[in-house]
Amino acid sequence: MTPEVVIVENHHQVLPAWAQARQCSAAPLPVWTLDYHTDTMPCFRGSLPPPEDGAWREPATVAAAVSKLRHDEHFDWALRAGILSEAHIGICGENTDIIAHPEIRVYRPENYPSADIILNSPDQFRPLAEKFLESDTLRRLFPRLPLPDEAYIFDIDCDCILCEKSLYPADSALFSQLLNRAALVTLSLERDWVRLLKFPGETLTAPEIAGKLLSFLKK
Repeated sequence: MTPEVVIVENHHQVLPAWAQARQCSAAPLPVWTLDYHTDTMPCFRGSLPPPEDGAWREPATVAAAVSKLRHDEHFDWALRAGILSEAHIGICGENTDIIAHPEIRVYRPENYPSADIILNSPDQFRPLAEKFLESDTLRRLFPRLPLPDEAYIFDIDCDCILCEKSLYPADSALFSQLLNRAALVTLSLERDWVRLLKFPGETLTAPEIAGKLLSFLKK
């Protein structure tokens, strides 16, 4: 069965789709995410109280949260509200020391260079970026992968794709498995970040990235 797919503009706008998936689940769901950024800041940056467990039950509450959250706060909100059980975030950009919730885990391959090299000397990073969706990379990103019968969300921020070649992995088996076995797939276009982060000379747009990623879905 092909999973439901929801595409949004900004990453935190996936929250209503995640809450709807929770409505159909007897328990909070784990999420596996591919991203450039870590997206691990505390919800509302501490300026407002965090949600109570069960806040996902009211669509108006979720919508109000989206209007106040920014792109890197929705994981913390979703965990505290009881939507998510854990968040596994695999990144290709720079790591962070700010982890807002104990069930947020950020993974980055050890051989990836600093953000300064990624941004200012992209040719040094290109051979690694081209393999971001390879099965070997994903196994190193996610020490724990979804169990065969586990319901989960697979989430992708399109700004993790820095070059077109990365969309054609030689071994796409694990990426295809993560995509096709998910209860819900969410993609955030993040057009501005795609434009800013893609390697020089690349002409990829966020909608093109999303379309190619979804081409791995089995019809």
